[in-house]
Amino acid sequence: MARLPPLRRHLVVLVLVTLAPVLAFAVWLVFRGNAQERAQLEHGLEETAEALSTAVDREIDRGVSTLQTLATSENLRTGDLERFRTQAAAVVLAHGGLEYVLLADASGRQLMNVLVPAGEPLPPLARPELIRDVLENGHALVSERGDAGADGHLLIGVRSPILRAGRSATLLVASVARRSIGNLIAQHTFPPGWTATIYNREGHVLATSDVDRAGLGRPATPAILDAVARKATGVAQISTTDRQRFYAGFARPSLSGWVVTVGVPLDAVEASLRRSLLLVAAAGVLSILLALGAALVIGRRIADPLVALAAAAPAVVRGERVALPGSSAREIADLFAALKTAADDRESAEQHAAEAHRLLRAVFDGTTDGVFVKDLGGRYVMINEAGARLIGQPVEDIVDHDDTTLFDADSAARIAAQDREVIVTGEPRTYENFSVATAAGHVRSYLSTKAPYRDATGRIVGVIGITRDVTERQRAEEERERLLAVAEEANRSKDQFLAVLSHELRTPLNAVIGWVGMLRSMSLEPATSARALDAIDRNGRALAQLVSDLLDVSRIVSGKLRLDTRAINLVPVIEAALDAVRPTADAKSIRIQSVLDPRASPVLGDPDRLQQVVWNLVANAIKFTPASGQVRVSLRGVDAQAEIVVADTGVGIDAQLMPYIFERFRQGDSSSTRAHGGLGLGLALVKHLTELHGGTVEADSLGEGKGATFIVRLPLMVSSVRTAPERGEPAGTSVGPNARLAGLRVVVVDDDPDSLDMLSTLLRQQKAEVRMATSAAEALALVEDWLPHLVVADVEMPDEDGYSLVRRLRLLSPDRGGTTPTVAVTAYGRVEDRIRSVSAGFDLHLPKPVEPAELIAVVANLARRR
Repeated sequence: MARLPPLRRHLVVLVLVTLAPVLAFAVWLVFRGNAQERAQLEHGLEETAEALSTAVDREIDRGVSTLQTLATSENLRTGDLERFRTQAAAVVLAHGGLEYVLLADASGRQLMNVLVPAGEPLPPLARPELIRDVLENGHALVSERGDAGADGHLLIGVRSPILRAGRSATLLVASVARRSIGNLIAQHTFPPGWTATIYNREGHVLATSDVDRAGLGRPATPAILDAVARKATGVAQISTTDRQRFYAGFARPSLSGWVVTVGVPLDAVEASLRRSLLLVAAAGVLSILLALGAALVIGRRIADPLVALAAAAPAVVRGERVALPGSSAREIADLFAALKTAADDRESAEQHAAEAHRLLRAVFDGTTDGVFVKDLGGRYVMINEAGARLIGQPVEDIVDHDDTTLFDADSAARIAAQDREVIVTGEPRTYENFSVATAAGHVRSYLSTKAPYRDATGRIVGVIGITRDVTERQRAEEERERLLAVAEEANRSKDQFLAVLSHELRTPLNAVIGWVGMLRSMSLEPATSARALDAIDRNGRALAQLVSDLLDVSRIVSGKLRLDTRAINLVPVIEAALDAVRPTADAKSIRIQSVLDPRASPVLGDPDRLQQVVWNLVANAIKFTPASGQVRVSLRGVDAQAEIVVADTGVGIDAQLMPYIFERFRQGDSSSTRAHGGLGLGLALVKHLTELHGGTVEADSLGEGKGATFIVRLPLMVSSVRTAPERGEPAGTSVGPNARLAGLRVVVVDDDPDSLDMLSTLLRQQKAEVRMATSAAEALALVEDWLPHLVVADVEMPDEDGYSLVRRLRLLSPDRGGTTPTVAVTAYGRVEDRIRSVSAGFDLHLPKPVEPAELIAVVANLARRR
């Protein structure tokens, strides 16, 4: 850790930081005051220059007025120049500021000059062009420069025209002495250091306030001339030819066009600022030194107790009793007391925290729900044992790992998306019934509640969650929904069936009762009586067939239908069925073609039930084939199976009905306008009877109006199977001594030893490889280790029944036996029991007592289908 500066240094910095704004403010005040002084100075310079300019104009105007007065002289008017000379001399003397007055004509020739005695020759004017300017303009003019007089002074001429008969004839010239202009400056009082200067139009110095007057005749600086060229009055910063800098106020007199300046040296202006800044700097240095001294003294009084306190703090925190130093500062004394109180409070808080931690740990480890904490990267920071069991990994293999190493890619992506949603929204989220697959292949459903995990500052640093395995609950809910759907469908089918049954029973009964009533009347002719007897016979047989089908379906559903199995030849069985339906076909002019291969035999089965299968298929084909149609029946051997094919040229089967064609009471048209009668049991009987023989049945159609084809496949017997037994042999014993199940691996599960031994022995007689299990857990282990072709399981078992066994089996992946066919063997034979078995995942349901031949046929059929 970097070494921190001591408290004394902080106090020094505090003093400096506190004084800095004060000093800055003082400097600002100095500069602001100087700026105000400078503004006042500039204003004073400009006003003084304007006042001096006004005095110059006033002096020149006085000279012009004097000449204009002389111009009205009677002596001048009469041409008495001698007297006019005397008068002009008196005016010059009285004026005080004029050097001389002369009279000149338009050519510049002097006519009179008060400085030249009468009778002496007068020289021409030095600048006659100025006279012409006055005569041409007709008003008074002031010369642009002065001429040297007899006394060496610089003279300034003022010309005033004398008008006669409306035009200028002669003019008067007066010379104002330079001393009179200088007197204008002398008459003003200037502050020390100020200098006033008057320049002529050509920019030369006419007069100045300098005592030595060394600058007379010197040209003005370009800065002054540039400033005057821009405006008549103002203030400018200028430099003289000797590199002196001035603040100068300037003004231009309106009558003469000269320039008047009043200046002060820049050093004099800035001297005040320098003095003020020096004073502030001295005061600041003194203040800093005094403040630093005070800070050091006070800092020592504050820091020494704190240093002692810092040295004693570790011992105080450990609960040790130490002598704390005294302090004159109340706050430090309070700090000492607070530190002792804090140490006591900390000890108490640590005890409470330890108790809370023990309680939290007990809840964390004791709950059956999974509790976990993740960081922002998705890695597990901590997880309890229940959570580890849900994932199927030890805690140490989960912590510091993310979900990609624990679940499959899809499940890990969905979990990561949930975590991001919680982090982004900053709010808890509950995710119900979402399924994930672990890396080991186990698929489970979870109910998970997740919330943002925040640090002490409130910043989100991860996700905390609670997860519960709801796989069984979800399956129970799904099973309940399936059972409800099945029950609703069964209820609809029942209502539909009762309506159809009512129609199918009442129609033939109506014919029978009607003809019987007419026969009893003894009023029928012999031919009509014969027709009546045929109708009664035909409808009676139809009623008998309906009742027979109903009873057969009832036996199948209840598991009470038994087969009288034997080795049989299918050719005579099929021919007998065709003979039974041929009259019906002839009545509709339907042609029946049969191609029967005698080599497609023998099969192990009940000849009566197989004849019923063929009869139902052919009768169904005749029913749905229009008059003059055709029905083809064939028998052939294909891959150790006997294949019976019934094809017609009838109305065909709608593609939407095809998946349900073999369901009970399912008909293409069950409305009151249907064209064909029946209960919809024939094809359902075909399917059940075929499967009881270990076979399969399928239907195909190219669509409505394009006929239909039904194919029944039955397993052929191997050559070692004996021929048909004697009629007196008990049904169910003709199973053959060997080989129907050769090579099949079968797991038999039953908690009853006798039942387990009987089933295993029966299957081994047919050359099947059998392994036995007395519990669901043992059976699952056998399936994963041995991968059998089929599982035969009892339903009623302690701890875990057959339903749970098959559900857990279906959760396994296919390469671990998850798709293994299963047969339920149970003492319950109700319809709902069969539905429950199939819903749980069993492929077939056999009620006890199980007929050996039926079990062998079912096992052989399911194993082949796999």
